Amino acid sequence: MKYSFIYLLFLFYLGISVVYGFDIYLSPNGTDIDGCGSSTGSACFSLQGAKQYLVDNKIVIYNVLMAPGYYDYRFIPILELNNIYLLVVSGEAGRANETIITMSDSGEFISLFKSLLRLNQLTIAHSTIGKVPYNRIVLFPSSFGFDSILLTIRPTISDFYLQNSTLIVDNVTFFNNTRKLLILAEGSLFVFRNSTIQKNIYDVLFEFTESSVLFTGPRIISNSLTLAIMSANDTYITLNRALFIYNYSIYGIIFYETYFYLNSSRIQNNVSRIGILISINSKIILQNCIIQENISSTSSGIIYISETSSGYISTCIINGNFGPSVSDIGTASTSYEIMLTIFSNSSVNQHSISMYDSGSLTIQDCAFFNINGTIIRSDSRVSVVVMYTLFHDIDGVAFDIDGGGFLLMISNFIRDCTSRDALFRFTDRAYFLAAGLIVISTKSSKLISASMESKVYLYICYFENNEVDNGLIYGKELYQIYLSSSIFQHNTGTTLEGLISLDQTGVFVAEVTRATNNYAPYGTFITYRELDDGGQNRTCISEIDSSTFIDNRAWISGATVYYMTPDIICKVIFNNSHFINSTSTFGGNINSYYNNFSVILPRILDTPEVIQVSIAAFDAFGNDYRGSNEISFYVQERCDNVNISGIQQVSLTPTGKSIMYNIEISGFPGTSCDLIFTSIPPARTGPLAYNIIIIPCKKDYKPYAYQGKYYCLKQRDISHTSIVAFSVLTAVLMAITLVFGIMILVYWKNIMIQHSNPYFLLTVIVGLLFIAASNFLLFGTSTFSCIGKLVAVPIGVILCVNPVIIKEWRIWKTRKDSYFEQKSNLETFFLFKWLIILSIIPIILLIVNVAVSNSKPMYVYDIDKREVSHVCSNPEGWVYIVITLVYLMILLMICCAYVYMGRRYLSSPGSFNEPTYIGILIYNYIILIIVFISLRFSFPNNYNAQYITTASVDSAFILCTLLLLFCPKFYLTKFIEYQKKELVRNKDILQFYQMYCNDQGQLNLANHDIFTPDTPAQPTIIPDSTLFTSSSVDSTSPPSPSSSSSSLTTKNKKSKSKTTNNNIYNNNISHSIPDPNNLNLPPIISDANDNNVINNDNNVINNNYKAKSTSEPSSPFSSSSSLDEIFESQNNNIVNHSKKRKKRKK
Repeated sequence: MKYSFIYLLFLFYLGISVVYGFDIYLSPNGTDIDGCGSSTGSACFSLQGAKQYLVDNKIVIYNVLMAPGYYDYRFIPILELNNIYLLVVSGEAGRANETIITMSDSGEFISLFKSLLRLNQLTIAHSTIGKVPYNRIVLFPSSFGFDSILLTIRPTISDFYLQNSTLIVDNVTFFNNTRKLLILAEGSLFVFRNSTIQKNIYDVLFEFTESSVLFTGPRIISNSLTLAIMSANDTYITLNRALFIYNYSIYGIIFYETYFYLNSSRIQNNVSRIGILISINSKIILQNCIIQENISSTSSGIIYISETSSGYISTCIINGNFGPSVSDIGTASTSYEIMLTIFSNSSVNQHSISMYDSGSLTIQDCAFFNINGTIIRSDSRVSVVVMYTLFHDIDGVAFDIDGGGFLLMISNFIRDCTSRDALFRFTDRAYFLAAGLIVISTKSSKLISASMESKVYLYICYFENNEVDNGLIYGKELYQIYLSSSIFQHNTGTTLEGLISLDQTGVFVAEVTRATNNYAPYGTFITYRELDDGGQNRTCISEIDSSTFIDNRAWISGATVYYMTPDIICKVIFNNSHFINSTSTFGGNINSYYNNFSVILPRILDTPEVIQVSIAAFDAFGNDYRGSNEISFYVQERCDNVNISGIQQVSLTPTGKSIMYNIEISGFPGTSCDLIFTSIPPARTGPLAYNIIIIPCKKDYKPYAYQGKYYCLKQRDISHTSIVAFSVLTAVLMAITLVFGIMILVYWKNIMIQHSNPYFLLTVIVGLLFIAASNFLLFGTSTFSCIGKLVAVPIGVILCVNPVIIKEWRIWKTRKDSYFEQKSNLETFFLFKWLIILSIIPIILLIVNVAVSNSKPMYVYDIDKREVSHVCSNPEGWVYIVITLVYLMILLMICCAYVYMGRRYLSSPGSFNEPTYIGILIYNYIILIIVFISLRFSFPNNYNAQYITTASVDSAFILCTLLLLFCPKFYLTKFIEYQKKELVRNKDILQFYQMYCNDQGQLNLANHDIFTPDTPAQPTIIPDSTLFTSSSVDSTSPPSPSSSSSSLTTKNKKSKSKTTNNNIYNNNISHSIPDPNNLNLPPIISDANDNNVINNDNNVINNNYKAKSTSEPSSPFSSSSSLDEIFESQNNNIVNHSKKRKKRKK
C-alpha cells in the first residue's frame, strides 16, 4: 500500500511547511470564465472554472466557498484532481441544506489522484445517470463456501473515485440520487463524519481496496442497493456511532481480509438476501452495538463469520432478527467469542448461532431469552464453550449438536424453557459435558437427548420442578450417560417415562446421586423403553452406586425402575443405594411390562356349557402385572368338532386379573380338545394350551349340531295317537264325501239336485276331498308332503267356499227377482265363470307361495326343553294361506249381509230350504276360519298342537259342509213332495185372484161364472211364453197357441207391475190372500167396514177354492199360464184398491 496520503495528513495536522492558498468563490449564478472565483462578485459556477487557480505538487490550502443555492452540474464534465493536496469545498456554515448539488449525468463527478479533498456542509441530491457498461469481476475468493456471493457486477464508474488520495466528508447529505457507485477508493483514506446517505438508489455505496476507512456518526438510511451497502478488500474499517436502518441490499456489508470494527452502532430494520455483515478471512469486532429486526432470507443469516475470520462480539444486543431457516450469527471461525451479549426475540425455525466446519465458539456471561428457535446449531465437529450464561423462556431446541460436535457448559442457569423436542439434543457421536448446570421449571418432551453413540457427562448438576414427556435424560442407540453428584427433585414425567429414559443399548452410570419427590407414571428414576431392534448384539450396562431415592412415586408401576418391555437385557444394578418411601400404585420398586399369563377354568364340560375363564397376568419379575388395560386375551379351539362362542376376547383390568364371562363351549360328546389362549401383545412364553373333555350324551339323547353348536337332544314328533285318530276320522269323512258324490251322480235328475245344480255340488265334493287329503299330508315330513299341504289346503278351501259364496249371492238375486219357480237357481255357466273370477287372487297367492317359499323337511330345535322335531320348514307359506283365508272370509262376510237381507226368503216355496242351510254353512265357515287363524299360530313351537288344530278345523270343515249342504238333499223326500204341491197351489190361488177380483181386490159378484162349476177353461189373460224358459218351467210344457198374440200386452204389464213390488212372490201365500203389509207398499188406513169386506172376500175365496178342489182335482189353469203375469195383475189391483181407500178415508 502506498502511504503518501499519510505523510500529507501528518504535515497538515502539525502545520509544518503548509502554504496557504486563497479562497475560491462559487455561486449558482456564477460563470466559468477566466478570472472568475476571486470574489463573490465574480464567482465561478463550478470547480471547472476555478481549476485555473489550482497548483500541482504543492501543499496549498484551497478553500472553495459555495454560496447557498442549487448547482446543476448534470452537464458539467468530470473534475479530475491530480496532486492537489488540499482542497476544501464548503457551503456556508450552518446552511448545509441550502447548498444543493446535482451531479453529472455521466456517472462520474470527481476523481482524485494523489489528492486530498474535503467536502463540508453540502447536499448532493437528485442526481441521475444514463446507461453505462458493466464489467463482471470476482470480488472475493470462494474458499469460505458461499459461491452465490462471489461473482457480482461492479460498475466501471463512480461518483467519487480515489486513488492514493484522501476524501473527507463532513456534514454532507446524499439524498435521492440514482447512481451506480458512490465512493470507490483504492489505496486511499476515506473519512465519513456526521454525514447522511438517505433514499438513494445505488448498486454499491462504498467499495474499498487497500484503504483505511473511518466512519464517525454516519447515517445510512432507507437506501436501495442492487448489490451491497459496502464491500471491502484488504481494508481497515472503523465505524463509530453508525446508524444503518431501513436499507435494502443483496449482500449488506461484505469484507475480505479486512479489519472491521463496529462500535456503539445500530443496525436495524435492514433487508438483505444474503446477510447484513459478511466477514471472509477478516477480523470482525462488534462492541456496544444493537443489531435488531433485520431480515435475511438466505445463506447464513444476519452475521456470517468465515472459517479464517476471528474477533469477538461484546456488550451487544441481538434482538428480533428474522430469517427463515437462517441465523443471527453463522460462524465457521476457529476462534470467536461472544461476551456480555443479549440474544432475544428470535422467530420460529431460526437459529441464534449456527456453526459450520470445525469452528470454535466461546459464549460467556451472555443471556438468551424469549428465543423461539435454536440457540446453537451445529452439524460438524465444532467446539462450543458456554459459561456463566442465562437461558430463559426458550421455546425450541436450545442446543442441537451432531456430527461429533462438543459442548461444554460451566455454571449455566436454565429456567422456564419449553420445547416440543429435546432442549439439548446430541446425535452422531456428539459430546456434552456440563458442570454446575441448573435447570429449573422447564417443560419439554426431553431435556437432554443423546443418541447414535453420543456421550453425556453431568457433574454437580441440579434439576428441579421440570416437566417432561419422555425423560429428563433420554438415551438411544449406544448412548453413554454418566451422572455424578447430581440432584433430581420435584420433577414430573407427564406421559410415560420418568427421569432417565433408556433403550438398553448403551451405558448408564450414576453415582452419589439423589432423587427426591419425583413423579411419573412408570419408573420415576429409570424407564427402559422397548428395543427398536430387539436388542441383538448389544451390550448394556446400568449401574447405580451410593445413591438415594426418597419419596418418589409412580402413578402406575415401578417406584424406581420400570421396564416397558419384558426383554430384560440391561438389568440395573444398585450398589450401596437406599430407597426410602418410594411407592407405586400397582407395583413395587422394580417392575416390567407384561411378560406372561395363566388361566383357570373347568376341565370337564357338558355341551354346550357356559363357563368363565379367570386370567392373571405377570411381569418379567413374576409380579402381578397391574395398572394397565392394554393387554387383550383371546381363546380359540384347535379341534374340528369343538366350537366356542360368546365373549372370546377380554382386556386386562388394572388389578392384573381378567375374566372371560359367558364363554359357551360346545363339542361332539366324548371329545377331548385343547383350548388355545393367546394375548396381544404376545406373551414371551407363547400361547397357552388348556385341555378340556366333553362328556357323552345321556340315554335317549343324541348329539345334534345346531347353529354351530352341539346339543344332546331328545327327538319329539307329532303324537302317534293324534295321527291315528285324525287319520281314521279323515278316512271316514272322505268315504262319506265319496258316497255323497256317487249319490249326486245317481240322482242327477232329481228335482232337488237340479234345483241346487249338480255341478255346484260336485265342485264342493272335490274341494272336500282336497281338504281331506291335506290331513294325510299334515304329519308327513317328506318334500312331497311339505309342498302338497301348501297346495291341497288352499285348493280345497277355494273349491268349497267360493261355490257357496256364488250360490248365496245367486239365491239372494233370484229371490229378489222372483224366479223361485225356476228349475235351478244357479246356472252352470254362471257358476264356473264366477268361480274362476273369485279364484284368481287365491290362485296367484298359491303360485307365489309354491314358487317363493322354500318348503322342505328340517329339524326344529327347542333348546330350552332339549328337544328336536322333524317338520316342514316354511313359516312364510302359512302366511300366504292365511292371506287366502282372510280374502275368503271377507267374501263370506259379504255373503252374511246377503243372508240377512234375504232372511224372509229362507223358506220360500221351491227353495227346499237350501238358503237356510247355506246361510248356516256360511256362518260356520267364518267361525272355522277365525278359529284356525287364531289357534294355528298360538303354538309356534308346539308342532303336535299345530297338527291337532289344523286337522280338527279341516275335519270340522268337511263335516259341517256334508251335514248342511248334502244331507238335506237325500233325507227330505216328503218335504220335497210337499213343496211341489205348495208351488201348484199358490199358482191356482194367484190365478183365481187375477180372474175374479176387481181392482179393489174384492170378488166381482156380477160375474155369474164365479159360482158355476163350468167355469171357462181358458184364462182371460194369455201368458207370455217367453217367461217360461228352460230355467223357469219344465221344457216339456208346450206353449199356449195364443201366446204370441198377447205377448206385447203382457210384457207391458209386467214391466210396470214389477217396478212397483216384485217381492210379493217370495211370501208363502197358501190358503190365504197375500198380506198387504208384506208387499212393501205405503201404509193403508182402513176402517172396520173395510176389514169386514176383506174378511168376507177371503172366506168366499176359500170356500170357492174348496168347492173347486173337490169337483176338480187338477188346476183349472193351463200348464202354460204365466205365474208372473197373474202376480202382476193382482198387484196392480191391490195397489189401486189401496189408493181408493185412502181417498175415502180423507
